[in-house]
Amino acid sequence: MSGSGVGAPRGPGARPSEGNLAGGEGGATSTTGRQEEAVPVGAPGGAMLAEAGMRGPALGGLATGLPGEGGPQPALGAFSAEVMGGGAPGPHHGEPEHFAFDAQSEAAIALILAKYPQGRQASGVIPLLYEAQGQMRRQTGSGWVPRVAMDAVAARLGMAPIRVYEVATFYLMFNTTPVGKYHLQVCTTAPCWLRGSDDVTDACKRVAGLGGFGESSADGLFTMTSVECLGGCANAPILQVNDDYYEDLTGELTEALLLGLKRGEAPPPAGSMIGRKGSAPEGGPQTLLELTGEGYDGGGSRTPHGREVG
Repeated sequence: MSGSGVGAPRGPGARPSEGNLAGGEGGATSTTGRQEEAVPVGAPGGAMLAEAGMRGPALGGLATGLPGEGGPQPALGAFSAEVMGGGAPGPHHGEPEHFAFDAQSEAAIALILAKYPQGRQASGVIPLLYEAQGQMRRQTGSGWVPRVAMDAVAARLGMAPIRVYEVATFYLMFNTTPVGKYHLQVCTTAPCWLRGSDDVTDACKRVAGLGGFGESSADGLFTMTSVECLGGCANAPILQVNDDYYEDLTGELTEALLLGLKRGEAPPPAGSMIGRKGSAPEGGPQTLLELTGEGYDGGGSRTPHGREVG
């Protein structure tokens, strides 16, 4: 790693500071309003800042997944500032200039923060980021977390913005660049691969007109990414569309699913695409065939109203 100086990301109102060389003794520096917090390279997140190549007042584009000035920019396809946030293009190639939680998000945030003791609200950073991503999906059709939304989360929780950036760039559940209306997240780890995830990937490419992972379709409808294990290995392969799991897929079933979305049809119910109940074997349960009683149906699955289904 070179010893060149790199500046930390800054939120609204941040001031330039001295001694912010990631390779020097001062570590990387983050600011919140008029108060500055040094993040030594040896501290959690400090090395990440140095390796990411953050520069000036913005983050280094592809290195962290956060769009910014001073570094290579991710291709946004058909997305623009007008599409994503309304108004004139902002300085970060699709980043909205402003973000404020709407009434629906505020109601959810009040319930979230009530779970934590006074002074421990920072524990709500993950659910608040998730609310911000959901709000962007409602308002723009693309579920992602722009940097101004991360700053809004930091301000609400009394956290240094860099602490929120660290969380948002660590978890795959948060998209830090715009995605299509339907985010196709293909599990390509061993269990899904052995069960045919390559066929699922090929179907996504074929229907959406994509060349590979990390691309968005020309119409902005689909974005495809590769993700790590989704935890549904018994029903592999799995394609996660936005927040929903579609399981037991084949190439043909994946194609039918995406063609329906392309025609504007409502997404089908999530779950197994071959009628499997829970993680029962294909074709139905092989054990506990006579299990009966309140709350179970003949296949061993709990019914919605706790009644046995004849």
